[in-house]
Amino acid sequence: MKILKCVKILKNRYEIYITGIYIFYIMHAFYEISKKVIGIENGSIIDNLYKINYIIFFQKEYSLQNKFTFLNGELNNIFNTIEIYEKKLDYFYKIQRIYYAFSRMAYIYKYKKAKIIIETDLIMNPIDINNKYTFCLYQNNCKYLFNIHELIKIINNSIANSTHFFYNPIPVKNPYNNIIFNKSTLYNIYFFIKMNTLLTPEIFYYFFKTNFNMNKFVKEYQHLLRDFSIQTYLNNSSNEILRDDINCMIDEFNCVFLKIEKQIIIHHEFPDDKLIEIMKPYLRLYLLSHYSLIYVIREKSKKDLIKELSNFKKFNPLFGRKMMKVNNNNSTTISFNMVHSLFYINETNKENREFMINHSGKVTHEDNDEFNSFVYFVSEDEGEDDIDNDDDNSYDD
Repeated sequence: MKILKCVKILKNRYEIYITGIYIFYIMHAFYEISKKVIGIENGSIIDNLYKINYIIFFQKEYSLQNKFTFLNGELNNIFNTIEIYEKKLDYFYKIQRIYYAFSRMAYIYKYKKAKIIIETDLIMNPIDINNKYTFCLYQNNCKYLFNIHELIKIINNSIANSTHFFYNPIPVKNPYNNIIFNKSTLYNIYFFIKMNTLLTPEIFYYFFKTNFNMNKFVKEYQHLLRDFSIQTYLNNSSNEILRDDINCMIDEFNCVFLKIEKQIIIHHEFPDDKLIEIMKPYLRLYLLSHYSLIYVIREKSKKDLIKELSNFKKFNPLFGRKMMKVNNNNSTTISFNMVHSLFYINETNKENREFMINHSGKVTHEDNDEFNSFVYFVSEDEGEDDIDNDDDNSYDD
C-alpha cells in the first residue's frame, strides 16, 4: 500500500511538473525563440537597432493582440527601407513558424494524455471512436465523443434558436459541461464535416462563411434563419398546435370562395396524426406566406398554396368527410375519407420531363395577377348569391 501511495504521489508531482513547464513555455517561449531567430547578440549595435525593438517588445506580457499590433506598427514605420521591411517580416514569419510547431507538439501531447469522459450519445447509445462519423471533442483536458449528426443538430438548434419565429441565438455549448465552444473548436468541427463526410449542413455553412461571428451571421442570413425556424416549428410542434394551424389555413382558403362546393370541409373528429401527415406540406407554404422575410417567397407561397389546395379539393371533393356504414349485424362502422392527391406531383413530373433541357431554357415568369392573394382570387363562375344545396356536399358538424 505504501509503495502504491508513493507511486501515486510521484505521478501527481510529475503531472504538476509537466504543467509548470507548459505554463513557462507559454509565457517565455515566444521571447526565447525571438532571441534565437533574430540573433541580437551578433553584429554591431547599429546593425541591430530594429532588432532591439523586437526584444524590448517580447519582454512584455505576451498576448495575441499586442503581438500583431506590434508587427503592424513596425511594418508601417516611416523610417523603414524596403530591406528593413522585408527583414522584419521575415523574422516574424520564422518566429511564428517555430512557435506554432512547439504549440502543436504541446497540444498533441495533452490530447494523447487526455481521458475519454463521454463515450455515448445523448440517448446513451455507445459511440465507436473509429467510426468516420465520430468527432472527438477535446475540451478542458478531457475528450468527448459525438456522433457528427447529433453535433450538427446541437449547433443548428443553438445558432438558429427562435421563439415564435423571432430569432434568439444562443452560444454553442458542450451539453455535458455547459462550456461554450471556442472558435477553433467550431473550425475543427466544420472541416471534419467537410473532409470526412458528404453532409452539407446549410445553417452551419453560412455561420462558417461569417467566421462564426454571430452578429454578422444574423444580419446577413436572417431570412434563412426564419425559413429554418419554420421547418423546425413544423417538426417539433405538438399535434394540437399543428391541428389548429391547419384549421386556420383551411379557413383562410375557404374564405376565398363563395361556393361551398369549392371549400375544403374536414370533420372535427378526423384523426389528428393523419391530417397532419397529409397537410404538413401545405402548412409549410401557409407559414412561409405569412412569416417569410423575403417578399417574393411570401407571394409565391400564397399562389402555390391556393393552387395546390384547389387541386387537392378537385382530386377528392369529399376528403375529410365522416362515413358511417351499417353492417348486417346492425353494428355501425365509422371511417373517414382519406383519399388525397400527392403534393406537387404535377410540378415534379414536369421538372423530370425537362431535366435535360431546363438549364438552358428561358426563364418564364408566372402571371402576377393570377392567384395573387387570398383576398382577390375569385373564380370566374362564382356569383355573389352562389349557394350550394346539393346533398352530395353535405357534411357532419
